[in-house]
Amino acid sequence: MNIAVNWFQNNLLSLNLEKTQFLQFLTKQHNKINIQTVVPNSIIPNVNSTKFLGLTIDSTLSWKGHILDLTLQRGGI
Repeated sequence: MNIAVNWFQNNLLSLNLEKTQFLQFLTKQHNKINIQTVVPNSIIPNVNSTKFLGLTIDSTLSWKGHILDLTLQRGGI
């Protein structure tokens, strides 16, 4: 992770640690590996799904979470 932090600093960018999450992409046959991502003075949380540009992305890249979010926002279909 230090390589990423150094790259951000060298390119005059910064990580917003309040919004940064770690999402591990998996196949349905493989189990999640417990990885703890640490940057100076912070731990980046591991998540099973996250919202990115309006899409809900999960660790298996399925559409289930996104469809569920859409149906909940519209009060059901």
